[in-house]
Amino acid sequence: PMVDAFTARRARVREVVEEAGFRPPGPSGMSERLDHVLLHRVWGPLVFFAVVILVFESIFTWAVPLMDGVDLVVGASGGWLASTLPDTWFRSLLVDGVWAGVGSVVIFLPQILILFFFLGVLEDSGYMARAAVIADRMMYRVGLQGRAFLPLLSGYACAVPAILAARTVEDERDRLATIFVTPFMTCSARLPVYALLIAAFIPAEPFFGPLGKRAAALLGLYGLGIVAAIGTAFLLKRTILKAEPTAFLMELPPYRLPSLRSLGLRLVDRSGIFLKRVGKVIFTVSIVLWTLTQFPRTELGPPLVEDSALASMGHIIEPVIAPLGFDWRIGVG
Repeated sequence: PMVDAFTARRARVREVVEEAGFRPPGPSGMSERLDHVLLHRVWGPLVFFAVVILVFESIFTWAVPLMDGVDLVVGASGGWLASTLPDTWFRSLLVDGVWAGVGSVVIFLPQILILFFFLGVLEDSGYMARAAVIADRMMYRVGLQGRAFLPLLSGYACAVPAILAARTVEDERDRLATIFVTPFMTCSARLPVYALLIAAFIPAEPFFGPLGKRAAALLGLYGLGIVAAIGTAFLLKRTILKAEPTAFLMELPPYRLPSLRSLGLRLVDRSGIFLKRVGKVIFTVSIVLWTLTQFPRTELGPPLVEDSALASMGHIIEPVIAPLGFDWRIGVG
């Protein structure tokens, strides 16, 4: 009924406008020909998944050499500072606290830039609106809009830029639901942790054909994240974020070639927002952790992590996590 009312209202508006003698320009022939393919029931989803795979793969593969380079620069500069400054608490604060905190933020910047580069290309070219229309057919079943698909996909690289990308979801309840379920996606920062725990607890034995138990466990963790995200979105949209279903309406803009200047300004703006918002949190936590590892200090020698305030906090919670086979170090982490 809501769609019928909207259609009737739009028809009346068109009738009034035509009576006034105004004729809106129709879509170009190139846009129509592209839409015949990109919005086709068969070819449209195939092109959409190809674009998704390209974005997904680029965030992982293209960013790795850049992230390694940033890590190398941060490590080399930290080593230079450590060799230049005298061995005092100030050097430890600067190298282990400040510099390590800055490096832990900057190392994710290549992923941020690549992600928002693709988002900018898709938005400026006009394809993002078409992708949202195609994805809406699938996302509607769990209560999300089509615009939520790319932020969820971006969560496999890093949840922070993925949550920033949720700005494209206009409805506030849908945007909140997208933000709430995005952290369930298995981001790249979890892979080293997963690999370490799987290698420690899962035997290297065959599971099914060429698939081993360790690989199956990793795939299972990815699948579990997807199931958790879908289930949580389904639950949220039927409880605290419940709302009357609305028709998914989107104007399809004409296709355009993205401007390099526009993309460059967008990358500078988004990277600045990331460094300011996330950098404050990670930088502060790094300083706090360094402080907790340095005190209480004694005159007998350099402080030991095992005797620090951070270790004392870890020992307090150790009985709770001991049944899992974890010690206080993992508890602190």
